[in-house]
Amino acid sequence: MRAIRTVGSKLALASLVTILAFGISSDVEGGTFVSIQIEDPPNHGFHDPAPYHDDSGGSAATLGAARLAALRAAVALWANQIDSPVEIEIAARFEPLGGDAFSGRLGLGGPESMYRDFTGAPQSSTWYPSALANKLAGMDLDGGTASEIQLVFNAEVDGPGVLGSSKFYYGVDGNPPPGDISFLHVALHEIGHGLGFTSVISRSTGAKLLGLDDIFLTWVERAGAVPPDLSSMTDSERLAALRAEGELRWTGPAVTAAAPELPLAEGVDADGRVQLHAPQTISINSMVHFSSSVEPDELMEPFWRPALDLTLSRALLEDLGWGAAADCRETGVPSRSTAPGVYRAGTWILDTDASRSFTSGVDAVFGYGQGGDIPVVGDWDGDGADEVGLYRNGTWILDTDGSRSFTAGVDAVFGYGLAMDVPVVGDWDGDGADEVGVFRDGWWTLDTDGSRSFTSGVDAGFGFGLSTDRPRVGDWDGDGADEVGLYRDGWWILDSDGSRSFTAGVDAGFTYGNSTDLGVVGDWNGDGADEVGVFRAGWWILDIDGSRSFTSGVDPGFRFGNGTDQPAAGAW
Repeated sequence: MRAIRTVGSKLALASLVTILAFGISSDVEGGTFVSIQIEDPPNHGFHDPAPYHDDSGGSAATLGAARLAALRAAVALWANQIDSPVEIEIAARFEPLGGDAFSGRLGLGGPESMYRDFTGAPQSSTWYPSALANKLAGMDLDGGTASEIQLVFNAEVDGPGVLGSSKFYYGVDGNPPPGDISFLHVALHEIGHGLGFTSVISRSTGAKLLGLDDIFLTWVERAGAVPPDLSSMTDSERLAALRAEGELRWTGPAVTAAAPELPLAEGVDADGRVQLHAPQTISINSMVHFSSSVEPDELMEPFWRPALDLTLSRALLEDLGWGAAADCRETGVPSRSTAPGVYRAGTWILDTDASRSFTSGVDAVFGYGQGGDIPVVGDWDGDGADEVGLYRNGTWILDTDGSRSFTAGVDAVFGYGLAMDVPVVGDWDGDGADEVGVFRDGWWTLDTDGSRSFTSGVDAGFGFGLSTDRPRVGDWDGDGADEVGLYRDGWWILDSDGSRSFTAGVDAGFTYGNSTDLGVVGDWNGDGADEVGVFRAGWWILDIDGSRSFTSGVDPGFRFGNGTDQPAAGAW
C-alpha cells in the first residue's frame, strides 16, 4: 500500500557514475514510486540490532529500525513532491567516512548514472541524472538493472571519534536535542543530490564531461562575467567561477520566483538570483549547493542546518525538468497497489510484476515454510514493501530481512497466540510497520506495542465477530492505520470507524463473494485505502472500484494459483 519498499542486497559504489548515451523511445504512464535498497550486511547499518529508544514517539526498538524509519520519512517527503511514471530505486548503506572530534562528512549522495540523448530529453547533448532521465524518457533506461540514487551515511558519527558528543538523531520529527544532528535532514539533503543537485564538470580542471553540458550547469552563471553562463565559459573561466562566492548564482525561473515568496533575507543578489556555494577551496560541494549565506536556512546548503523546508530545493528541481512544485510543506506517501500471490505447501508464488498472471522468470517462486503452516504477509520493518511469514501452532516466523529464505539469527521467531488461533496482521498504530495479532472465537488480541510478546494492559483485546467468522484486516478509510473486519459466508462486516466494536449504521456490511470463497484484502487500485475481493479455487475477483459490490466489466477476474493454494496478497 505504500510507495516505499526495501529489497535484498546488491553491491554498488556510491561514487560510481556510469555515463550512457541512448536513442530509444517508450510510451509509459503511471504513478510515482520510490523504493529503498538496503546494502548493509546483517547486524550493520540499517540492520544494526542494538537496542534503541525512540524519543520521538516511534516504535523502533533497534538502532537499525530507527535508521530505516528516518530514511523512510525522508523518502516519503521527497516522494510526495515528484512525479514520474518510473519507479525510483534508492540504494543506501552505512560505512565509515572518517572525521574527527570537530568535523566529519555526514553522508554522500548522488545519481547512480548520467544519461544523454535519450528520446524525451528536452536538450540534446546534455547529461541528465538517472532518476530525472527516466522520468523524461518514460521508462527505466537501464532496464531495472541498477538503482537511480546512491546514498552512503557515516557510521562513525554514532561512535566516539567523530563530532565528539554529537550523534545522529533518528526521530522522524526532525527535532534533535541540542548538539545532535537530525538524520532526517541529512537523508533529505543527500536524496536531493540524487534527484538533481549534481554536476559532472571536473572540480580540478573545470572541464565538461566529454565536452558536454549537464542540465544543472545550464542554469548557472557568474554575475558580471563575460560570458556569464558557465556553459559558454572556457575550462579555466569555469574553474574561476567555482571560487567566486557571492557571484555564482542560479538563473532558473522557478527558483527566482520562489525566493521572494519565502522570502529570502540573504543569499539573493540585486537581480533576484539565488546564490550558489563557491568557496575559495573547490570541492565536490562547490556549485551544487545553495550558498551558506541563504537566510532563512535552506535544506540544500553545504553544511547541516535544522531546515526542513523544501520549497527552494523543489523549485530548483522544477527548473531541471521535474515539473511544477507541489506544496513542499506537506508530507505524504504515495500508495503502491497490492498484487496477488499464493502459498502452496511451503512454496510461495508472488506476482512481483503485478501483471495478474504468472510470468515465468519474473514472478518470485521460493520456499519458506512447510506443509501445515499458515501463511502471513506484512511490512515487518516498515520499509513500505511486504514480506512473507508463517504462523505455526502459535509461533510466528517472519522473513524480516526480505531475503525470501530463512536467515537464522535475523528472521524473527516468537510466540504470540495458541495453536487454535487464527493469525492476523495489521498496522495497528499507523506507524508504517505491521504488527501481529490473533483471532480466537470472535475475540481479537493485537500486539499494539509491536513488542512481539503479549503485554498485559497494553495490547488490545476486544470482541468483534463470531467464532465461525474469518477475520480480515484492512485500512478501510485510507488513514494509514488498519482496522479489523470479518468475512462470513460471502458477507463482509468492516469496523469502518475503527472503534473495535460493532457500530450499527456506521460499520459497513455488504455482500461480495459466496460461502465457499476466501475473502482477500488489498489496495487493488493504489489509492491508499484497502478494498475487498475473493479467491475462488485459483481465481481472483477484486473490488477494484471500491464500490463494495461486483461491477461487471470493471472488477477484474483472473487466475493466479490453483484450487488448493492459500491466497497471500501483498505489495511485493
